Amino acid sequence: MKQLVRIGMINWHLLPAVDIAVTADVGVIGENRSGKSTLLNLTQLVITGNNGRIFASTRAPLMRGPVITGPRPRRHPKLLSSSR
Repeated sequence: MKQLVRIGMINWHLLPAVDIAVTADVGVIGENRSGKSTLLNLTQLVITGNNGRIFASTRAPLMRGPVITGPRPRRHPKLLSSSR
């Protein structure tokens, strides 16, 4: 089994060049838009060769099974007035 021991990034999106040692437990924390998801996406791409995006070239077949129906959910009046 392969084990990730180090992550090195150069010119990956907006992140600066960085070299990260991976130990037994690694946590990724930071402010909004600091690159946490970008780092995890890079790690996934390197390990799996796949960035997690799925592209379909055909339409999905019609779903079969029970149809769930009911009244349409009501929206709160304040939410409706603020969106206009």
